[in-house]
Amino acid sequence: MEEKLLVDSPTNQEYVIDAADVDNHLAAVEYVEDLYKFYKLTEDEHRPRDYMDSQPEINARVRAILVDWLIEAHKRRELQLLCISSMLIACKYEEIWAPEVSDILTITDNAYVRDQILVMEKAILGKLERYLTVPTPYVFLVRYIKAAVVPSDQEMENMTFFLAELGLMNYTTVMSYCPSKLAASAVYAARSAAENKLKAVYRKFSSPDRGVVALLPPAGDQLAPSKYRKFCKQDCECVSEIMSAF
Repeated sequence: MEEKLLVDSPTNQEYVIDAADVDNHLAAVEYVEDLYKFYKLTEDEHRPRDYMDSQPEINARVRAILVDWLIEAHKRRELQLLCISSMLIACKYEEIWAPEVSDILTITDNAYVRDQILVMEKAILGKLERYLTVPTPYVFLVRYIKAAVVPSDQEMENMTFFLAELGLMNYTTVMSYCPSKLAASAVYAARSAAENKLKAVYRKFSSPDRGVVALLPPAGDQLAPSKYRKFCKQDCECVSEIMSAF
């Protein structure tokens, strides 16, 4: 078995991040180190390439809205069909009990029929050549959060996911950075916020020579209303409100 990943705990003692999952067969602790070595080696192979100029249907802003639509329904009919069919594939891949097609239809207020979703699902799988096991930011987030949160800090974990989801909506960010770097950046920013280090960053980018970008409206007022509402709830520690305070 590979050597376990060790991190420094708050007491400066070595901490095995998989110790709590030794008896959890779903955590696959015997293979987890090899899995993440493989993910890191292959993440660039499956990164999306700059495609915005090669198609006439959407721009970066519409793409952001489409990503956000996975929480809140979008108006464009064909793009919505693409989204819900993709969501169905993702559920089948990730969940033990995936939703039925009828459940997906309910989400759209029966805007489609069963065959439309199944045909689109088949088309998506064909384009992907049925290759679905790719390292996404979420894959790395799960591991990095586990290493960074000692002991478990639900607020920081929710903040990490909030920042990561905002990053995924930004086309330039997704094109420019690999999944592991996006995940690591989200964890770092969340930890900095939890430790009040972001106040110094806020002051730095509030200055005119930095374009006063820190004074721009918060995420809740821009392209991510559903993300803002999702992470504004008590069960998510209201982290979107915390980030808007900086």
